[in-house]
Amino acid sequence: MDTTRLHAALSAIVTPSVSSEMSVGEAIHTLDEVLRADSENLDPQLRHYIERRSYQKALAYLENPSIPHQP
Repeated sequence: MDTTRLHAALSAIVTPSVSSEMSVGEAIHTLDEVLRADSENLDPQLRHYIERRSYQKALAYLENPSIPHQP
């Protein structure tokens, strides 16, 4: 799993005005590709957040998986 690419995609969705690496559409496409191609290598909690389109939680989890990720 390419965590840099995953982080960039999540950042582009969560903070689109700050991230200039990719558009929101490209980011969603990237996350869909990650789920399709690398789903079994993703941490189950991270996969759950991405599948449910809880991108803010997914980004927080990716940055620090040891903290609770409540809404």
